[in-house]
Amino acid sequence: DLYSIDQNGTRTRVASQSIDFSEIAIPSSFDVQIYPNPTMQRANVEFGLPSDAHVRLALYDITGRVVTPTVEGDFAAGLHQISMDVSNLAAGAYQLIVNSGNQRLMRAIIVQK
Repeated sequence: DLYSIDQNGTRTRVASQSIDFSEIAIPSSFDVQIYPNPTMQRANVEFGLPSDAHVRLALYDITGRVVTPTVEGDFAAGLHQISMDVSNLAAGAYQLIVNSGNQRLMRAIIVQK
């Protein structure tokens, strides 16, 4: 199951979209792509897992505050996509941190108005 955790600690079950491309091999390494970037409304976060893993995604502002609900859950090896609503954020640069097992990737997301 996949859950969103808001700033108050409230967990809400959310849907994730798994991409099943049987002709595409399982990724050989953990990777994260964001598009469109810059964005105004939604940022699509696509990540590839070489093996099953517990994944946590959180978006931070420049002060280190989490600004969108945290997405956390167990994912199978393969490609996955999460759509993040950034329409209520001020224009600026934000940091997406994605944890998978003992790996951590950071990517910038630019929000424009």
